[in-house]
Amino acid sequence: MLGAQLLVLTVGVLAAVAEAAGTCPSIENNVDYSGADVGSARSSSANGCCSICSSTNGCGAFTWTNYNGGTCWLKQSKGTAKTSNGAVSAVLQTASAAGTCPSLENNVDYSGADVGSVPSSSANGCCSICSKTNGCGAFTWTNYNGVVVVVIRNLSVSGEQRRLQRS
Repeated sequence: MLGAQLLVLTVGVLAAVAEAAGTCPSIENNVDYSGADVGSARSSSANGCCSICSSTNGCGAFTWTNYNGGTCWLKQSKGTAKTSNGAVSAVLQTASAAGTCPSLENNVDYSGADVGSVPSSSANGCCSICSKTNGCGAFTWTNYNGVVVVVIRNLSVSGEQRRLQRS
């Protein structure tokens, strides 16, 4: 038996959410969101970072600085806000940010229909990743053998639900 902690999301609205473009309505000037980095990208403006973050799996916020002609520091989440002269930060908002993942099931796995897998430190992070991934209708979050990953599922392909036993 698997000795893993699993959370599975099953909602039908995610297919529509996956196509939703993100917006950044609350830009904070002279603020740096420290930590939770998922990557970086070049952009001459903070407005460009919003678009880049929206199309990057796992990105939920960003900080823009003028480093190297303009750099977006992509973040999984807001993290700790710190004063930083010249930095511009914002949290990504999607069309259905609230209520996107209403139903988490403990110790349930929908086997098969895998779309892919990526690291995430929390089930909430998985929700964000799934909502931005084309074809994702569910996910399994697991800390199996010390590796925390999101297994992205496509529920339009028949998958088998199985309840996992803890060993």
